[in-house]
Amino acid sequence: MSVEGGEEHGPTRAWRADENGDDDPSADPLADPEEQRVLLSTLDSFRQYRRQSHYNTTHRRRQNLYALPPHHRNVLTAPPFSLLDHLSAVDEAIDSNADIADAIFARGLASFNIDDLPASAQHDPATLPRLDRRWLRDRSQASA
Repeated sequence: MSVEGGEEHGPTRAWRADENGDDDPSADPLADPEEQRVLLSTLDSFRQYRRQSHYNTTHRRRQNLYALPPHHRNVLTAPPFSLLDHLSAVDEAIDSNADIADAIFARGLASFNIDDLPASAQHDPATLPRLDRRWLRDRSQASA
């Protein structure tokens, strides 16, 4: 929330004021469907960070490790390589970064007055387009 001229404005009000400080709804970049698509796509990237990072970074490497012949796997999991310890440390780093990504996602939803995604929709790939359509419909009804 920013305070300008002693008046509090919500997070989406900053771009709606013209140079005189008057409301200018035409200046709202989220009135453009392309801007909405980009915003929702960006927020969705933060939402998917944890799952995608674990899969692309450590899950596949563990699968490849266990696909090796036992002798090679034993060499890689023993010191000095200790590959499993290294992968566990990478998992912890991903989780730490994902906590930040989750906070950015939640704040982004709140900043643009988007309802949180229902838990059942978290793994549904069609969620983003539905959310985009619902948000567009709600914004057009609010401005009418």
